[in-house]
Amino acid sequence: MHSILPKLTAKGYQYFDWNIGAGDGSVQTNADQPYNCVTTTLIPHARNVVLMHDTKQTSVDAVQRIIDFGKANGYKFEVLQQDSWSSHQVIK
Repeated sequence: MHSILPKLTAKGYQYFDWNIGAGDGSVQTNADQPYNCVTTTLIPHARNVVLMHDTKQTSVDAVQRIIDFGKANGYKFEVLQQDSWSSHQVIK
């Protein structure tokens, strides 16, 4: 990552990462697990970028509930674009 990120930036690409995970990189048995993981780690009044895997049915099943929770609690949803703010993980 150390060598590729400067090259991406130099070519005009924007690198987007996440700062909230759904915990769905491992086995999930139901949609409550990613829902609870996301809704309990969202940071109010902050820029939250959530990572979810669309290959996990439990995550797909949780998405609408997460959106409903976010809207009910004052979060807004935006499309990531080239000039959007982006979260970056610390790369060692």
